[in-house]
Amino acid sequence: AVDQCIAPMSYEVPACPQRSWSCAAPKLMTMMFTLLGTAHGFASTPDAHSLMACTDAGEVWAICHANLDSVVNGTQWWFENIHPYIPDDERKYYEEPFGGATQPTLYPPDIGGRAFTENETDADIRFFMGPGGRYPGTRAPIHRHPFGSMTYVQEGFVTLFLEGAAPVTKGPGEAYFMPPYKSMSAAVMPRPVYGGMIVAQSERTAAVDSVVRPNSRGSTNFVEIEPLGDGKWFDWTNGKWERCTESPRWACQKLTYD
Repeated sequence: AVDQCIAPMSYEVPACPQRSWSCAAPKLMTMMFTLLGTAHGFASTPDAHSLMACTDAGEVWAICHANLDSVVNGTQWWFENIHPYIPDDERKYYEEPFGGATQPTLYPPDIGGRAFTENETDADIRFFMGPGGRYPGTRAPIHRHPFGSMTYVQEGFVTLFLEGAAPVTKGPGEAYFMPPYKSMSAAVMPRPVYGGMIVAQSERTAAVDSVVRPNSRGSTNFVEIEPLGDGKWFDWTNGKWERCTESPRWACQKLTYD
């Protein structure tokens, strides 16, 4: 089954079977994701071949996306996948990778918390909505959402660095869509670029994350391996870390893992 994955060149997304979630999801969910994707400029309609191959491709799809190459240099990833797409008149604001928000972190314990709501349906679909936020100079570890996700910004300015696209900054009362399969990082730039100009950042950001996914699948795949210097690394890939109270990551490397 894994042979059906085409090995990626650089950080390109391999040609794994597409949209297997639509097999189990109700038609309403397919329509919702289609509308969200279209509204934000991303195609999210399952193609005919994928729908015909749903029964066979489900596990192949999961294996493919669980085994995509890790990102072992976030700075290189940024220069290869983000920097070329920044408009010429805005590049002066991005002299540093991720606009200066270079430290990967989880949500700090004083900002993140328990889900506002989390429910599952008879169709084995899970709905999640919960709080999040970060401090200036930090960002999410590079990750992918197998089924997409949305974030609504309540406070501060959050910049989405999505592979193959120019940075997009959203402020209070705005939301951004994170399409399936794409590598990305959401960052809290110390000097965010909003509307083509620098704006004042808040002391911290606050946001609401929303995810809809099959109950049997995870919603986020961390893929970054962060270099620490002296030949040491922090492995952010799933299962290699656990939440803890140590700043700045709010995560600790597991000593042993499967």
